[in-house]
Amino acid sequence: MRRHEGKHWGLITWLGATPPGTQPDSPYYRYTENKLTLSAFAREVYYLTPRITLAADLQGVSHTYKLSDDAVTHYRHTTSYRWLAPKAGVNVNLTDRLNVFGNVAYTQREPVSSDLVDPQDYWNTPNFTSADVTQDGLGEVTDVSLSGPTVEPERMVDIELGAGYRSERVAAAVNVYHMDFRNEIVPWVGQINEASGLPATGNADRSVHQGVELELATKPADFLEFSGNLGANNDHFIDYTENAMDWDAWQPVPVERDGNRIAGFPTMVANARALFSHAGFELGLIWRYVGRQYLDNAEGRANSIDPYNVADVLLACDIGRRWGADNVRFEVRVNNVFDTLYAAGGYMDDVYAVASEGAVYGTPYYIPAAPRNVFASVKVDLK
Repeated sequence: MRRHEGKHWGLITWLGATPPGTQPDSPYYRYTENKLTLSAFAREVYYLTPRITLAADLQGVSHTYKLSDDAVTHYRHTTSYRWLAPKAGVNVNLTDRLNVFGNVAYTQREPVSSDLVDPQDYWNTPNFTSADVTQDGLGEVTDVSLSGPTVEPERMVDIELGAGYRSERVAAAVNVYHMDFRNEIVPWVGQINEASGLPATGNADRSVHQGVELELATKPADFLEFSGNLGANNDHFIDYTENAMDWDAWQPVPVERDGNRIAGFPTMVANARALFSHAGFELGLIWRYVGRQYLDNAEGRANSIDPYNVADVLLACDIGRRWGADNVRFEVRVNNVFDTLYAAGGYMDDVYAVASEGAVYGTPYYIPAAPRNVFASVKVDLK
């Protein structure tokens, strides 16, 4: 069981033109939000033979959101999501060093609270089918009870096949996966609220995330280690129609995104690391690569983050081994050692549609990564 309670508030500290009746430090938002998570898990392992192992898992999950005490919008709701998540797998040890495995699993994922309603966003419209409004004698809204969430939980079937190898000097693994999604939650770029015409979070009817993952680690000598991993993936919609608003024509514009890559997922991710160690000193060379990421679901390069690769350097000294100060480690890490300029993230805003063209447009905004930077730390292990 896990219970979270958050009390959120924001005050208006300054306005260029204060509306009549606005007091100093008026609340822009003030509300209480709770989330209660209950989970139970069972696992059974059966050894069919000394080399073949069968496993079955079953997890029951319940998430309940509660929004209350909203002093500004007066929204409130209690929304629950519950499901069972089964998993079955088999592992076969072909030799003492080589194994193969397969898994199949079903699970769901609930929307986050802001997917349902965001009291901190002035323009946000609740994603609910019903709003029961209560007013006082002066016609002022005192309560808005929300029900019928329009954002459904994601449903996923995951199938994985893989193999692993391990010896004294080498460890390697390969994993192929195929995740079939129903109702994948799509961020607000791509859906509109029917009541306001403003962007909203919604669901894609069907989508797929699939790919291959590789891992390799080797230690050719006691003072030298190499390790790395690579993930090549294909994340695309199978059945999804995006909607945006043509404000001039005042009508929604549907655009099919079937077959397009899903925004926010790099086409490839790779990491490599070399570590040299001697007499309590360590030198690490770290490299990472991130493939192209699209900022919207149109799969256009103009609204994407270019692939980039970055190198870091790690210097460390185990003071305990070097000078007898037990359990003390000093590290200096130089991130982005070549001072590469690249965008680490981004998003789309100012989204609009042109009905006559059947197209959706927007403005890409990029989040720059940090330039070369140095991070030093001292770690003391208290035993």
